[in-house]
Amino acid sequence: MVNKYVVLMYLGAILIVVSPIPMYYAYQVSSVSYNNVNATTCLTVLHRVINASLSGNEVNDLVNHLERVLLVSIEVRIYYMNGSSVTYGSFIPIGPTSVFITPAVSGSIEVFGRSACAYADQNYIIYVFIGQAYQPLYIFGVGVTLLILGLVLIILSDYLKDRLGV
Repeated sequence: MVNKYVVLMYLGAILIVVSPIPMYYAYQVSSVSYNNVNATTCLTVLHRVINASLSGNEVNDLVNHLERVLLVSIEVRIYYMNGSSVTYGSFIPIGPTSVFITPAVSGSIEVFGRSACAYADQNYIIYVFIGQAYQPLYIFGVGVTLLILGLVLIILSDYLKDRLGV
């Protein structure tokens, strides 16, 4: 008959062996995301937002689509000349955010470094901020959870085996 404490110990060991897989995958996705945070990606997102009609659903769907395709987090802020503003999405900044960057102006488009750009029109101003993707954080958390769960199962099986005298 199979000893249930040995099964718990083997299950814990398997979880510990498997846990680096999501951690490594998170590292790879994070690396791709970090490389995609640049002025070219920011201008691509800005161009797509400018060409969309500025209705809430369309911009929100566009931001969600581009986050999945480009593996970055995106925040779009639209400031209208009547004083109202709206924000779509959110982003995780990469690196120091308090550094003053002199904007590079080209017509009505300004680039504020690798993670921010803007477009000025007569009726509105659109700011686009891009940053690290969210997925690596969640995937890495799954890996750490598997590792901790594996250790807990091994400790629990050893404790129960000693406690019950098997």
